[in-house]
Amino acid sequence: MTFANATAFDMFGYTKEEFEAGMPIFQLIAPADKERARAVFHRRMDGEDAGRMEYTGLRKDGSTFPVSALGAPIRRDGAVVGVRGIAVDNTERKRAEEGVKERTHTIEALNRIMAEGNRATHVQSFAKTVTDLTLELLHFDVGTIHLHDYNALRANLCYATGIPDIAVEAIRNIPLDDAAYARVLVEGKPLFVDGHEALRVPHAAELGLKSLAVVPLYRYDTRIGRSRGEFYTSHLLSSRERAAHRHW
Repeated sequence: MTFANATAFDMFGYTKEEFEAGMPIFQLIAPADKERARAVFHRRMDGEDAGRMEYTGLRKDGSTFPVSALGAPIRRDGAVVGVRGIAVDNTERKRAEEGVKERTHTIEALNRIMAEGNRATHVQSFAKTVTDLTLELLHFDVGTIHLHDYNALRANLCYATGIPDIAVEAIRNIPLDDAAYARVLVEGKPLFVDGHEALRVPHAAELGLKSLAVVPLYRYDTRIGRSRGEFYTSHLLSSRERAAHRHW
């Protein structure tokens, strides 16, 4: 390389002196992409317009990031003597794309739940669909749905997945005033628990669960039960996950 602007120094973590000392361009490309980058460079040296390319950039400290590059041949007396180009850090764009994918996945899952609700012939079928799609959407390991029986002052298990039979029996019927779940069953407020706080929830410790989300279920404006999702591994619930689970 014979020239790079100040943005390149910041992007890759090198100094102006290091660039000007004769650094090869491929030093800025992650090993997995170097062969492809060399091939594209040779195509440009042959005068070909290779268009915009995407690579994994390699910083001086060894960290990587997505980068797109666009180059054009430099000609002198009709001969190609080099390549000039620009590089763009695609980190924020990639994050935005992932965010769009997540939101699209959420909307698709919610639409599938609504469709199932419209055609479900019984509660059990709908409960299974809601729970399974919740696990898929938020990557939970365990899912349960309880429906209220106000006459008996309890919430009855309607559907469970990912949980041992012995634990299923332990949570088959939960009193509405159960201290651990009163916030959800009585007050209608969501409950999110992470880390050591999960140990305070009944049966969470025995099952090795590290995080859980419990939210009320509504039919129109009437609270009819609760949905619960849990992780076996340590997992801090993100704001997106809390918001998505809160909307049931």
